Amino acid sequence: MLIFITFLTVIFPLFANYLNNAQQNNSNEHSIPKRLQYLENDFENFKNHNLESMLKISDQEKSLILSKLNDQLESNITNEYLIKLEERLKIKDIYTLTQPSLDRIRQEISSLARRGTVNLFIGITLSILGVFYLIATIPNITLYTDYPSLIYYFLPRVLIVIFIEFFSFFFLNLYKRSLDEIKYFQNEMTNLEGKYLALYLARQSGNFKLLSNALDTLLKTERNFVLKKDETTIELEKIELRLKVQIVQFKL
Repeated sequence: MLIFITFLTVIFPLFANYLNNAQQNNSNEHSIPKRLQYLENDFENFKNHNLESMLKISDQEKSLILSKLNDQLESNITNEYLIKLEERLKIKDIYTLTQPSLDRIRQEISSLARRGTVNLFIGITLSILGVFYLIATIPNITLYTDYPSLIYYFLPRVLIVIFIEFFSFFFLNLYKRSLDEIKYFQNEMTNLEGKYLALYLARQSGNFKLLSNALDTLLKTERNFVLKKDETTIELEKIELRLKVQIVQFKL
């Protein structure tokens, strides 16, 4: 009996304590997922709150940011535009300086063409008049039966025709010379355009050595040059050849 009472006194409290601990552990096991869910919800709320606070910008801050972006954008655009404008102005300055020389050559070519057309018209007109004048005198040949009177009739008229044809040849020769001069000025304009094009390309490329060479070539251009001994030009050779041909024709 004493043993049973002792057993109840010692074992029962231990068993009761074990049951309480098991129940507490069981309740703790059921509460862990809930606590984890609470922690996750708290973390999401905290993250969303911080994100909203970070993304929330006042109107003054927005205006300041937009103003800085606008100033930076305008500065970049302005700098690029100024650089391009400066390049265009430099090229335009070169064009302004070089264009008058080409314009003068074009005007001279146009003037030579007009004068050549006038000379050609006068030469052809005089030639036709001389031929018609000579033809108009032919029907009157029958009026002269003897040679002295025929020569007396024809000689002044033939001399007049020769005189007219001489002037016709003079104006036709002027027309031919104007064609040669037009060709000469066209070649000069082509040479200048090539040099100016090299100058433009050298300026755009930024190659100072190439630019220096182009400028040096332009500076060496001399139109009123003096020929040295034993030197000649194409024009002088043409004139000399033309004189030789005229001398041969005169001898014949």
